[in-house]
Amino acid sequence: MKKYLRHLFIYIFVLGSILTSCNSKKSEQSVPAPAGISELAIEDSLKISIDVSKIDSMVRLFDSGATKVITNDDCISLGDMLSTAQYDTVFNNSNIMVKMQAPEYTIILYNKGKTLEENDWLMVWKENGRTKYKNKWYYLAEDKKDIVYNLLDKYKENSN
Repeated sequence: MKKYLRHLFIYIFVLGSILTSCNSKKSEQSVPAPAGISELAIEDSLKISIDVSKIDSMVRLFDSGATKVITNDDCISLGDMLSTAQYDTVFNNSNIMVKMQAPEYTIILYNKGKTLEENDWLMVWKENGRTKYKNKWYYLAEDKKDIVYNLLDKYKENSN
């Protein structure tokens, strides 16, 4: 009987040491950040910041595939109004697929030297006052919603 208990004790001891050495939840040593890099270098932003000086043109895209170029003054106004949009934490932190209709406004921000896929796309939904920019969701500011909609409505598909 002692022989069996001794073997059982050895097996339990070996199994316990294997499990603790392969523990995936054990704390990892923190690697110090390289000199000159701070936490402020994170690309994600809680604000929409459109640097109009770096954009060659803004174009409104329609469902039919037609496009309409937005004037420079309106680009600046649109950039200023969208900078007041609030980050939508619920949509951005959840992996929920939201069923919604196509955006009322789709704007492509063209930059020289970038392909169509590399350029930034801005989509605005009237139904819930949301906008999507650089794959992040934002709420339009309540006092700016109608101004943004009116500005973009100036660029209708059939108008000159």
